[in-house]
Amino acid sequence: MSRSSKHRKKLIEKGLCTNCGQVPPVPGHLKCAQCKARAHEIYIRKRDAGFFRTDASRNKHAAEQRKIRAKRKANGLCQRCGQNPPRAPGESCQSCYEIEHERYLRQKSRHYIYRRKAAGLCTNCGKRPPAPGTYHGKPRATCDECCEARRRGDTIRRLGSHRQAILERDEFRCQLCGRTHRLAIHHKDGNGEYSDKPNDNPANLITLCCYCHYALTCLRQPIVNRELAVKLLIV
Repeated sequence: MSRSSKHRKKLIEKGLCTNCGQVPPVPGHLKCAQCKARAHEIYIRKRDAGFFRTDASRNKHAAEQRKIRAKRKANGLCQRCGQNPPRAPGESCQSCYEIEHERYLRQKSRHYIYRRKAAGLCTNCGKRPPAPGTYHGKPRATCDECCEARRRGDTIRRLGSHRQAILERDEFRCQLCGRTHRLAIHHKDGNGEYSDKPNDNPANLITLCCYCHYALTCLRQPIVNRELAVKLLIV
């Protein structure tokens, strides 16, 4: 609940106007007579200035949209964007269809997530209860199996299939701290993808988490700390 909602709730409990908070409200309402009159004056002023859309303007806008869509359909174009030909079968082009389908899948996934969370099941698979413990101070919502599968899938997808052999060799684990998430491939000699002569030899590659990778790359910048970085890699 936001701060304004809490303040509004306190005023309702005290029996005061939710706008000024000084006098009791009108019976059956949440505002006093003075605040109600002021709000009505503002509404009348906005209505006279054309701030609100009336029923006539809504009908006019809908009629214009229907004419535009009919014109696009007659010209053999997408009825949503009017730029590309529609996909068969359908009335929208492929890009507009993908946008609407992605929105539909997002709403559907939210619906399933809420249902599974209310039933006390994993929000990903919906078969097992979520793992005990907390994540960033909140109860975990996924089981251990789904969490591990997501970690490995995201790592392979982010780093590419050509680096999967290095991850499998190191058992999807940071070789310094042992973390199994947010992994990266590190070049021991520093000749990575941004160098002139990258050394992609498997003996030169090692699996590290993002935290250890950042620490080693920062330590490698000063000449004084290069020996310390090499010692950490060896250990």
